[in-house]
Amino acid sequence: MAAANPDALSQLRDIHLPQMISWWPPAPGWWLLLVTACLLVAGCWYLWRRRRSTYRKPALKTILTEALREFDHVNSALQSGESSAMAELSVLMRRVAVQLDSEAAGVTGEAWLQWLDSRWQQQDFTAGAGRALVESPYRAVSAADALALSCVCRDWLEAQR
Repeated sequence: MAAANPDALSQLRDIHLPQMISWWPPAPGWWLLLVTACLLVAGCWYLWRRRRSTYRKPALKTILTEALREFDHVNSALQSGESSAMAELSVLMRRVAVQLDSEAAGVTGEAWLQWLDSRWQQQDFTAGAGRALVESPYRAVSAADALALSCVCRDWLEAQR
């Protein structure tokens, strides 16, 4: 056997460790897990919303049908010139609005008209005949304004179906 060369030991190099594994980008399995979790959350949210509205839709349809029947009664009183008909119409609109969105209960004045327009995507309440709905307690409403308001309210009620 040959004798060990002392210079051979000095030629050895230190062991170099590999670089640390970074946390970004994650492995494909983590991406798949993230997408699956997002789809699961979105699916649960969709099913929850669908289940919540399952019973609400037929109930709202019934409420709106009854409201339209009551509207016909109020409209005939409005056409005959009864003084309480405008107040009855306002109460009817408010009751339907609260059934559609409970936040409508606290809205008054100009904000009330804006809320009605927002549910309809038209400006007939804030800029049209619907203004008589909030102005009627403070001034007399002409027969033409009452007829126009009646048409706007009926169209709004039918649009909510």
